[in-house]
Amino acid sequence: MAIKTPETDCVKECRFKFGNVFTTAVYYQPIYDKTGKLISSDGNKSSGECDCVECGRHWTYITAYDKTTFTEWNK
Repeated sequence: MAIKTPETDCVKECRFKFGNVFTTAVYYQPIYDKTGKLISSDGNKSSGECDCVECGRHWTYITAYDKTTFTEWNK
């Protein structure tokens, strides 16, 4: 499985490093359909930051319910 990275319009070959990740620790009870397939998802949120080591741009991100949202942020 690939790690999600920010979409960028940079002309450089961007490479990302991640740091300062925080994750909530709430128990979400699993829910299954009648065939036994898991249909619920983890509601915990992870947030953190990432930097491009090539162009120096910086993003913060939040991941929840398997969706990651990046916001570019100037340090």
